[in-house]
Amino acid sequence: MQPALRLYTRLTRRGVLLLVLAFVVYTLVEAVSYVQTYPDQAARERLSEFGDQPAVRMLQGIPHAVDTIGGFVVWDGGWFMQAVIGVWAILATSRLLRGEEDSGRGELVGVGQLSGAGLTRAALAVVFAGCVVTGIGVFAAIAIPSEDPLGAMLFAAGIAGFGVVMAAATALACQLVGVRRRAAAVGAAFLGASFVLRMVANSGDDRLWVSWLSPFGWMDRLRPFGDNNAVVLPLYVVTVIALTWAALALRQRRDLGSALWSRESDVRTRPLLLASPIRFAWRLTWGVLLVWAVGVGLYAFFVGSLIKAMGDALADDPTYEAYLELIGLDKQEIYGGMVAVMAVIIGLVISLYAAWRIGAARNEEDSERVEHLLTRPLTRSRWLGGHVALAVLSILALCAVNAVAMWFGGVLTESPVGLLDMVKATANLLPVILLFGGAAVAMFGLVPRLTIAVPAGAVAVAYVISFIGPALDFPGWVTGISPFYHVSLVPVADYQLTQGLAMLGIAVAATAVGWLAFNRRDVVGA
Repeated sequence: MQPALRLYTRLTRRGVLLLVLAFVVYTLVEAVSYVQTYPDQAARERLSEFGDQPAVRMLQGIPHAVDTIGGFVVWDGGWFMQAVIGVWAILATSRLLRGEEDSGRGELVGVGQLSGAGLTRAALAVVFAGCVVTGIGVFAAIAIPSEDPLGAMLFAAGIAGFGVVMAAATALACQLVGVRRRAAAVGAAFLGASFVLRMVANSGDDRLWVSWLSPFGWMDRLRPFGDNNAVVLPLYVVTVIALTWAALALRQRRDLGSALWSRESDVRTRPLLLASPIRFAWRLTWGVLLVWAVGVGLYAFFVGSLIKAMGDALADDPTYEAYLELIGLDKQEIYGGMVAVMAVIIGLVISLYAAWRIGAARNEEDSERVEHLLTRPLTRSRWLGGHVALAVLSILALCAVNAVAMWFGGVLTESPVGLLDMVKATANLLPVILLFGGAAVAMFGLVPRLTIAVPAGAVAVAYVISFIGPALDFPGWVTGISPFYHVSLVPVADYQLTQGLAMLGIAVAATAVGWLAFNRRDVVGA
């Protein structure tokens, strides 16, 4: 098993390092923002009252110990961190299992004495270890500011445990369905269903029992920094053991490259979107775009439904009024200002999608399909241009979904912000999103292996700088590095045309650099 462990570690180590770094920084940012935004007990009591509203509970969870730094981080960021590590575990597991089989490398790795079940154990060991390392990073980041080692340990265990559960569930999906994207889709569906169950559980006290059915809800039951209910931890262990045992048992029953639910011989041929390489690329990735659209739409809908409630609750909060003054807004603009701030968060998410979408071109190159395509009358420029065009169209689609979903959520709760303002706030972030997309194209041409890692890391760093820079009085040249810092708070502020054009120019230049570099380097370059 040692060679397989080394190989799988090498394939995932960069992602694990980025994940740990992102979680550590995010945890520290949450802690700093809590101290800055809620400096006294009165403000923290108002936060607790606001967090106990049904609409807020459904998204954030039931507030436990939010009058402490650790409790606030769990309530405000715990669900998001679980979602991120869950997505990473799903993608990493499906890559090491189904991805390696699809590419044919799994067959070469397994030609020795290592069985299919042995390869599965090795892959899961590496992904599990990545989740544990991430949990250790979270513990290190929150233990000192919270001054509660037990709460920090339970929080870290909940984050790592959630990732491990998602990895085990995806390993089981890899035995049931063929092709990596289908296995990842099943894992994502499991994650989404878990989140929906948690929302149902938190919608009313008489439905709290539903949280026992959801890995997302187990963190609410752990209650780190509050009751510190460690008896919930065996749930993670039992679930992982059961899912892993099932995955290993099923792996022994199937041949390499097959699936227990495969019915390829009975399915009639579907030639749709096979007329050109770009249409084929769209066929391979439209399902993932749909998942992103559903996720963005649900988040935007719940944010929109909370605008009026949050605005009403915070309108008389002197601490929040001081925060509005810090970012250049006054009390009368609280509703539009919240839309502007939420649009920046959505812009961050769509920027990550832009990096992933260009990464799909890298995956197609890495699978060696593009090498066969380029032997035909298809130029490199046309092939890469098609992927860039798909990325732009997909970004526009996600922005439209965000604006409409946020508006619809606001309509149901009588929000004073209209659809046009939602569209303006979302479109305001387009130059930033395209800039990071251009950075991904540049990395694809220059250093293909870093196509996703560098722009995704840059997105996280840029957002953190723009978020905590003004509060901590960072020098102007530091905050100026972040593209998010140069975005005005539309719709309550005027659009900054000069900054927008400058970022679009950088995006075009970065895309051109990647384009030229791709035309000059070897296919499947390092």
